[in-house]
Amino acid sequence: MGKAKLFVVAAVLLLLVCVIAVTSYVVLSQEKEKPFYVGVTYCGRSVQEAKELIDKVKDYTNLFILQSATLQNVIDVEEIGDYAIASNLKFAVYTSCSFYPRSYYSTTYGVNAAKERWGEDFIGVYFYDEPGGDMLDEPSISYGYVEQQVDGMPRSLQVSKHGDVISSYYYDNKTATYVYAKYYSDGRINITYYNTDYENYPFPFDYWYYPDGEITVCQETWGSEIENIVYTSENITQCPYPVQTYEQVLKQKPIQNNDDAAKVFVNKTKDRMYGNTGTSYLENMPDDMIVYTGESLNKTQLDKSVLLFTADYGLYWWDYKSDYDLVLAELAWNNSATQEIALVRGAANFQNKQWGTCITWKYTHAPFLTDGVEMFEQLKMSYEAGANYVMIFNYSEDPTNPNILLDEHFSALESFWNDIVQNPAFVHGSIRAKAILVLPENYGWGMRNQHDNIWGIWPADDASQEVWTKVQSKVNEYGLELDIVFEKPNFFASWKYADIYYWHQK
Repeated sequence: MGKAKLFVVAAVLLLLVCVIAVTSYVVLSQEKEKPFYVGVTYCGRSVQEAKELIDKVKDYTNLFILQSATLQNVIDVEEIGDYAIASNLKFAVYTSCSFYPRSYYSTTYGVNAAKERWGEDFIGVYFYDEPGGDMLDEPSISYGYVEQQVDGMPRSLQVSKHGDVISSYYYDNKTATYVYAKYYSDGRINITYYNTDYENYPFPFDYWYYPDGEITVCQETWGSEIENIVYTSENITQCPYPVQTYEQVLKQKPIQNNDDAAKVFVNKTKDRMYGNTGTSYLENMPDDMIVYTGESLNKTQLDKSVLLFTADYGLYWWDYKSDYDLVLAELAWNNSATQEIALVRGAANFQNKQWGTCITWKYTHAPFLTDGVEMFEQLKMSYEAGANYVMIFNYSEDPTNPNILLDEHFSALESFWNDIVQNPAFVHGSIRAKAILVLPENYGWGMRNQHDNIWGIWPADDASQEVWTKVQSKVNEYGLELDIVFEKPNFFASWKYADIYYWHQK
């Protein structure tokens, strides 16, 4: 190779090195310039107490979240919001009510009015708490309506869970029949048909289907002197009404697999977020409060700069698919903070959303929160990993003393603000994910331990141990440099991550 060619190659290599260096500098600079918010919640019932908390934290936080179940009328909210913003803090409000709003700030109109009043200082709405956690852990939960095709005909089922039973019911307009179905975890299926045509169908029919093929049909008489009529496998052909096979009724189960569960969860959460709206009542609305009128929060009508966010401890990927703008992963109990960050950051990165963490209860009793040393470390790791928001959940179940922040927690916040956030030596988002772990599509496993449930519906399955082992291995290997995501159609990740791993990869 001649000297001229060597010179050209050297020049190109030097140019590439310069480009990489400049790009890295620009990226880090942009991360540093990205807004970062750290704040506390107030969950009590006193305006004065909320103001005292603001005075306590205003020099080392920049966000205040009103998360009170009682301070929700216009006068109280605006007084607290005005005070927080005058103290150079951003402001956000909480509501869990979509279909039954308790306050002015549960409505689209109220949230937009707040944005108009406070402008950029109003961050948005902490909307509904722990939707993923509810899916995983609530023993009884309504999933809303599920559209289903049966024999080519569409029908809409209202579906719910009670313990280990998935229930559904619908009304058949053609036959004026209410149909109630219960699917038990042991495989039994109970279907009750109750017809309002009393002349032709005077009593409900109760069907029991068993996995071994056994079928029992009971024509109930409901207090009549006529005895119940029971059909079993021995005389089932004498039953005057249709009897299906076990396989036929099993196919009608509304949640068959992970894909169905994911769809149910996303649809339910979106139903809260895009509720029915109406504004005709506004002309006569009292100045200080609002009662239920049918109005609810509707994201499509919100000011585009208003964030809808939540805090959760599982299913972050599907929280984002439900159209949350921001999800705060809860750092709590004995869960791995590194694992939670990998899950929430991975979900946010792949769906182009913001993310954060919420430091919440470590104990179910006083002192509730972790100590100041660990809180500082969790704040620091969230900041360096690129969290856009960090929130301290400040709540106890004692209404006379709702604040649980102690002097050591205030000191941790102050040290974090002064020594990390205001220190140029610590770059926001300096720890980036260089590896990605891809889990099965729609695998809504709680992942808090190797025996956790899947979607709150099924126990850990054959894949759970393999997923658990892989997650623990990669978290230990990469720490905060790992993102965890879930496979989806047309999945591409090589452009962003140096190392890509799949859960079933040996």
